[in-house]
Amino acid sequence: MKKLLTEEIVAGAIQTLENKNEPVNATKIRVLLGFGAHKTISDMLATLLGTKPPAEDPAAAEAFQSLWQAAVAKGASINAAKIKELETAIAFLDGENERIEAAREEAAGRLEKNQTTVEKLVTDLTLAHEAAAEARRGQEAAQSALTREREQQRQEAEALRRQLQEADTARREAEIKAARAEGELTAILKTKQ
Repeated sequence: MKKLLTEEIVAGAIQTLENKNEPVNATKIRVLLGFGAHKTISDMLATLLGTKPPAEDPAAAEAFQSLWQAAVAKGASINAAKIKELETAIAFLDGENERIEAAREEAAGRLEKNQTTVEKLVTDLTLAHEAAAEARRGQEAAQSALTREREQQRQEAEALRRQLQEADTARREAEIKAARAEGELTAILKTKQ
């Protein structure tokens, strides 16, 4: 809440400053109180001490006005230079923003293209893995069929070997029987002669 400045508060401040043997003026009172407008404190101080605030000196007012106009002109000049500098900086930053945006769009395009390439490579790799797996299954099936065929050929060769042995044994037996029969026939023929 804003404090209300009263003559009693200003009178108390005057008393405090006099007790400390400090000069009494509006600035000291303002510092001591920590609030209040300088003009209001000056007016109350004049009323309480029975004095009038000093009249304004026309020469001082003219000097102040001249100084003020010079300061305003200098400030305007500095501000114009700063505004020009800021406009140049803004133009540069606008250019940089456009360059960055163009670079970002280019990078986004490259990223999208790379993404598409990566997706295609992943698809190709997946297809290659599937083809390799299919080829492996085909190779395993062929190997299995070859193994079965070899086993079947081995069994057939074994059966043929047995048949050949049996035929050879039968041939030998037939030769032996033929030789016996021939010997018997020869013996019979000799006895009949």
